Amino acid sequence: MQPYGYWSSWRSAPVSRSATSPGQPRASREAIAATTAIRFRVTGGYNATTKALNIDDVDIGYGVSTTFASGPPPELLASAAGCRIRPNSSLTITFGVTANNPFPVGQDEIVNTALGSVNEIPVPLSASARNIVLVPGGLNATVGDRVWLDLDADGVFDPGETGIAGVELTLRDQFGTPLQVTTTDSVGRYTFIDVPPGSGYFVQITGGLPAGLTQTTDTVGDQFAIDGVFTGNNGTLNWLTNWTETGDDGVATTGDIRIAANQIQFRDTVGTVLANESIQRSVTVTGATSIEVQYAWAGTGLVALTDRVIVEYSTDGVTYLPLRTLDANPAATFTDTVPWTPTNNNFFLRYRTLDVLETNKLATIDNVQ
Repeated sequence: MQPYGYWSSWRSAPVSRSATSPGQPRASREAIAATTAIRFRVTGGYNATTKALNIDDVDIGYGVSTTFASGPPPELLASAAGCRIRPNSSLTITFGVTANNPFPVGQDEIVNTALGSVNEIPVPLSASARNIVLVPGGLNATVGDRVWLDLDADGVFDPGETGIAGVELTLRDQFGTPLQVTTTDSVGRYTFIDVPPGSGYFVQITGGLPAGLTQTTDTVGDQFAIDGVFTGNNGTLNWLTNWTETGDDGVATTGDIRIAANQIQFRDTVGTVLANESIQRSVTVTGATSIEVQYAWAGTGLVALTDRVIVEYSTDGVTYLPLRTLDANPAATFTDTVPWTPTNNNFFLRYRTLDVLETNKLATIDNVQ
């Protein structure tokens, strides 16, 4: 830490007045060296017979740039070291505290108090800070986070965004059974303590959310902005895997299934797209209570009931369940909602042909999220 120092002296300019006129103090801030000599000199016009010059109360202040020597508590800054702080400035002392382990029974906070004294103020100064200590019982743990106003709806707590107080949250087990209920504090924080080891816990807002607000949704997405790649990502979260093909050549630029014209295409200009060719991708959704799948569909030359593409999902990547079957449907954006159990950690999405698509027929999927 560096003290703020300044140079000052009182000096009198040449004067021509009677001996009874009081001189006025003058202040000067000059940068001087360690060996600077200071003198008072009459430069002219002085007659010792008729005039007098008085200099009194000379005060020369100076400071040096240095680092204060500090020690361990309780005397972090020894009074012998001293310190001068420029007006409207401050001195900050930072130190760490190690809590006893085990923490004293019945105690749930640490209070840090700083005491100080100032030459100009005869009364001792003090300030305190209270820190809450969360003490899990045994091998239990704590679960906590924050509820805030997500201004840009990106699922990230950004600078300038504020917490929401008074929101009720419920901690539930893997079967949805309520375990604990708590409420956010003045800055939107909440904590559940003494949570036993296990998996499948999830937190749900159950009250107190201001009217007009809805919970920000985490998303994974792919707008296929780059042709010929299986790695597009346009959501707030990352996909667990890239797109993969089954029954085709596994290449994004060739074959019956490809990423082209900024979309997934089922198309073969020289032969046919066989039945049961598919493209799929997965994402981690631990703790989710519902999943919404959205995508844009379009087709060219497709015949109802005989040129079908099915949208499917899975929890393990092996057994798939149907969401929607498409064929000669007009171009549209579809949304499918999937009831979800929080113990299912992964969600697999698949688009698969149910029928042969003959030459020059086209089925496309875009803007998946």
